[in-house]
Amino acid sequence: YLFSSRLVALYSALIFTVNSYVFLKMNLGFNQKCTLFWIPIYCLFLFKLQNAKRWCYVFGAGLTLILMQLTYPPYAYFAIIFTIILSAYSLLKPEELCFAFSRLISILVFYFAVSSLVYYLMGFGFVYFNPYQVDFNITLDGSLDLLRPFKFFPYHSPGFPTELPLGISVSAFVLGIIAFIKNKGLARLIMAIFIFFCILAAGPYLVHNDSFVYFWGRKVILPFYFMDKYLPFIKGIFYPIRLFPFINICLAISAGYGMLYLSSVFRKSRVLIFALLFPIVYISEQILIFPQLFPPKLSDVYV
Repeated sequence: YLFSSRLVALYSALIFTVNSYVFLKMNLGFNQKCTLFWIPIYCLFLFKLQNAKRWCYVFGAGLTLILMQLTYPPYAYFAIIFTIILSAYSLLKPEELCFAFSRLISILVFYFAVSSLVYYLMGFGFVYFNPYQVDFNITLDGSLDLLRPFKFFPYHSPGFPTELPLGISVSAFVLGIIAFIKNKGLARLIMAIFIFFCILAAGPYLVHNDSFVYFWGRKVILPFYFMDKYLPFIKGIFYPIRLFPFINICLAISAGYGMLYLSSVFRKSRVLIFALLFPIVYISEQILIFPQLFPPKLSDVYV
C-alpha cells in the first residue's frame, strides 16, 4: 500500500519478519510472539486513514487493536502511542483536523469499551491494566543500550545461561537515514518515530554495559521514566524491550522509502543488481552480527 514497487514492499516485509527479535523469541520458546503480526495489519488501517476518510478503516483499526490487547497487551499499549503520534501529524493539517481527531477518539473509545467488556465477561473486572511497577533502582533486564546501536541488547536472564543479543540492521538503518534525508512527510515522520521508540526502549535510565550513565553526578533520565510514572497503562509493559516490533516496523517502512529513492536515481541495471544483492546482504548481516540466533530453533515445550 505504501510503496509503488512490489519488490520494495517485499523487502520491507523481509526486514520486519526476518530479524533478531523474531529469532530471539523463537529460541527462547516464546511462540506467542506470532501475535506481533497484528501490528502491520493495524498500521495498514492507520495509513489508509491518512488518505481515505472511511469509517470502515476506523472500525478495522479498533478491532485489530482489541485483538492485539487480548493476545499480547504490551503491543496494544505501544500501538496506542504510535496512533497518537500519527494522529498528531494529521492534526497539523487544517483540512484533516476534524476527522483526524474524531477517528483517534473513535478508535480509542471502541478499543477501551469492547476490551473492557470482554475482560469483565471473563471475570477480570473492568480494570485490566497490569499493576507491575518498574523498579528504578536496578538495571533493567529488558532495556536497550543506546550506546551500542547495532548490537545493543544483551538479554540477561537467570533462566538462560547465555546472553542472546538483539539489535537493529545496519543496512536497513542506512536506507532509513537516506529516506529521512531525501523524503518529506510520512517517510520522515516514520523514521523520527523509529528514533523515539529506540529511546523509549532504553528504559527509564540511560544504561551502558549494565551500568547507569551519569551526567554531573546524576543518572541520565529518559522519557520512559516519566511515562511509567504518569501513564497507568505503561506499568503493564514492564520490559521496555517489548517495543522492538514497533521499532522494527518503523525501520522496515523507512528502509522501503530509502529503496524507492535509490531505485529512482539508479539506472535500471543497477536497480536489478541492488534487488538481487539486498536480501543476501541483509540475511548475511543477521547471521554475522547475531550468530547466537542462527540457525533458529524452538525450545522444548513442557505442559
